[in-house]
Amino acid sequence: MWWKKEKKKNLVESLGELLLVERHGSTFVAKHCSVEDMLKNEVKFKVYKLDGVRKQWVEMKGSDLDDRILFVGEDCCFSVSTRDFPGCQGNCIYFSYEVWCGKNVISSRIGVFHLDVGRASPLEASANIFLPPP
Repeated sequence: MWWKKEKKKNLVESLGELLLVERHGSTFVAKHCSVEDMLKNEVKFKVYKLDGVRKQWVEMKGSDLDDRILFVGEDCCFSVSTRDFPGCQGNCIYFSYEVWCGKNVISSRIGVFHLDVGRASPLEASANIFLPPP
C-alpha cells in the first residue's frame, strides 16, 4: 500500500524554454512496501514544452531533454546540464520521495526517472552527483 497518490505539476525554465513537469503516483512508501515496486509501478513523469506560437503545451518525447537534467522537489524544480554535473545522467528527472522506516521515522530519498524508458529507480548510493566539474 502506497500513500499520498497524487498528480503534481511544476514549472521550470530550461535553456530558454518553459517546461511543465507533471508527476503522477506516490511520493511515500508505506510500511511493509517495496521501494523498488513503488518506483517501478507508481512513479511516472510527463514533461511538456510550451509552444508560444500555438499557445499550447506539447508533450516532450523521451529523448528531447538531451543532456539536461531536471530536479523536482516537493516545492521547487530546476534544470541543469550534465556538463555542470558530470555524476548525473542526462535526459532524467531526479526527484524526492519518502520511506517509512518504523516508529514514526521517515527517511527522504532520491529517485531517478529515466525519460527514455519511462521508469524510475533509486539513486545509486555510490552516485557522486555533486562532484565539481572536470
